[in-house]
Amino acid sequence: MGDTVPQLLKSDFPGGLEIKRVHRSLVKRKPDGQPPWLIVARFPQFQDRERLVEAARKSGKLIWNGHHIMILPDYSKLVTDKRTTFTPCNRSRCSRCCSCRCWC
Repeated sequence: MGDTVPQLLKSDFPGGLEIKRVHRSLVKRKPDGQPPWLIVARFPQFQDRERLVEAARKSGKLIWNGHHIMILPDYSKLVTDKRTTFTPCNRSRCSRCCSCRCWC
């Protein structure tokens, strides 16, 4: 996985991409046609995680073996709770500028 991710993102990671642990999330397997399990990766270096998320954000849509891949940061409960307090503000701001309810 340490070699596949940089190739997928077409990005260079100085010193390589070190991954401490990778596992599937502990949820029941979904039926065919549904999105697959989430995969959680642990990085020993905070900078590697930040570079990976930034490269994924810049690269746009990622396709690997015909499957759409999304790379998202995992926030702590405290950060997630703080971010959800801004949801109504973002929605009202977006409804003023467009009708799509996007996060612009």
